Amino acid sequence: MSRNWIIHVTLFAALLGTPMLASAHHEQDHAVLAKELAALQEKVTALDALKPSFAAFMPAFAERFHVLHFAGDAGDWKVAGHEYAELKSKIEAAVYVDAEKGKLFKAMLTPGFSEIGEAIESGDGKRLDTALKQTITACNACHQAAGSGFLRVTLDTKHVLSLRHSHILSTTEAGGHMHGGEGMMQGGEGMMQGKEAAGHGHSGEKTKGEHTD
Repeated sequence: MSRNWIIHVTLFAALLGTPMLASAHHEQDHAVLAKELAALQEKVTALDALKPSFAAFMPAFAERFHVLHFAGDAGDWKVAGHEYAELKSKIEAAVYVDAEKGKLFKAMLTPGFSEIGEAIESGDGKRLDTALKQTITACNACHQAAGSGFLRVTLDTKHVLSLRHSHILSTTEAGGHMHGGEGMMQGGEGMMQGKEAAGHGHSGEKTKGEHTD
């Protein structure tokens, strides 16, 4: 048996075995990727479970909003600017907390929110106060559009529950609680109706039977 013939046979055998080895490596790689994907999905599910509800998200926003208000009243524009930046980041993050409500939240607050930033930048207390009141009106319009119109907030925190829950309390009928989105307006139509509502009225208006003390 010649040496060349042995070499040819050996090479032929190696070529025959290559697809089998490639297939084995492919299956092994696929199994590793599937395991890594499952582990990643498990982590995503765990992180998603830690995500706050929108009802839990809003009090933190409200508290910073009122701190900004107090800072503006005190002429502490650095603190006001810091809180403004934090609030802007929360507006952007809202869609990751709840896609539908976050989209509505951003659409309702963003247009007038820049006025707050400009007032802070110029150190104009009167302009800031006007912008904050307009934002409160937008907040209440957003609650209405989201089916939670009974949750009315105010800039005057003297008689509210806390900075995190600056609600105006009033006499209402029992039942019909829709907090959680059951009455959520769908699509752009609901947002436009909410924006129209934000353009009317004033945060200081009172409803029949309303009390804040």
